[in-house]
Amino acid sequence: IGNSAAFADPIIGGTLEYYGSGGFTQSTDLVVNKLRVDLTSPTSTMTLAADLTTNGLFEVSRGTLIISDASSTNREITSNDRVLVGATGRIRVNTSSGTRRHKWYFNSDLINNGGELRFTNRTSVVANTYTTSDDDIIEAYFVSSSENQEFLANGLSNFSRIVVDKGVDMTYILSISSTNPNFFKLLGRCN
Repeated sequence: IGNSAAFADPIIGGTLEYYGSGGFTQSTDLVVNKLRVDLTSPTSTMTLAADLTTNGLFEVSRGTLIISDASSTNREITSNDRVLVGATGRIRVNTSSGTRRHKWYFNSDLINNGGELRFTNRTSVVANTYTTSDDDIIEAYFVSSSENQEFLANGLSNFSRIVVDKGVDMTYILSISSTNPNFFKLLGRCN
């Protein structure tokens, strides 16, 4: 994509939509207002091999958004508004072997409405891995210091690490809930 500055304004900006059969890669850093991924099927893929900032709604309604390619670059994503994953939407980290630590900063809610969030390739806790890991992960940071946030896990939601930084006092909270205890798994270190 070329110059996306017109899409970035949180008041008058537009919506950038990725659609079609997938199989493509976004390889340049991107700042947009709203972003929608609506591919042909849940198994259609799009790879984000760049940093991303969204100022409005970020929605993966259908298809699989893969964070990072096989390069050694750590990625940073900042979502300044709600992130919504639909029932046929998926977000996952790249499955290639590596030790990349991507960071996703959430300034609003993260809602998984029956889709999949795989911020780690682990499926269970691995003993004695307090500080190191041999797989790529996305560290989730919930960082709004001006409002409460919600993480709703109504579909598979596997995480390696969640950091909650709500500011200098206890005014605002992060609420984590799920309709099924098997949907939410925290599989990484506990610090």
